[in-house]
Amino acid sequence: MSDQHKESELIELEAHCALYSSVPDSVKKALRFSMEEVNGVVCSVSSAEPSILINRCFVTDEKALEKISVIKTIKQLYSDAGVGEFFLHVPHATAKDHANLEQAGMKKSRGWMKFKRDTTPAVARNSDLSIRKIDA
Repeated sequence: MSDQHKESELIELEAHCALYSSVPDSVKKALRFSMEEVNGVVCSVSSAEPSILINRCFVTDEKALEKISVIKTIKQLYSDAGVGEFFLHVPHATAKDHANLEQAGMKKSRGWMKFKRDTTPAVARNSDLSIRKIDA
């Protein structure tokens, strides 16, 4: 995995942790929203919000998925919370990690795409187009 990809994963984890930190305690309680660390995997759990945008895991230790027990503990965490689906980011998974995930009963469901773009400011261009307010 490239350094840029690693940085992207770290930024996504930091943003997700910031989301959790900014949620008022009363809302966390209503959503039954928590963050748990399971042997090198950060898990965000909300039993009242079924979205995989909230119910997701970030692998912070590249060796975490080498242990089937870690994968089973993560599955049990979500099962105990009554969460039917969660998303596990595995950006640097090895063939052994994939075998362990499969052996633990995990299934690939969908991909998670990230895009990059050039951040060079756009050059102003002349145009006869205009922007104006319109009504309904």
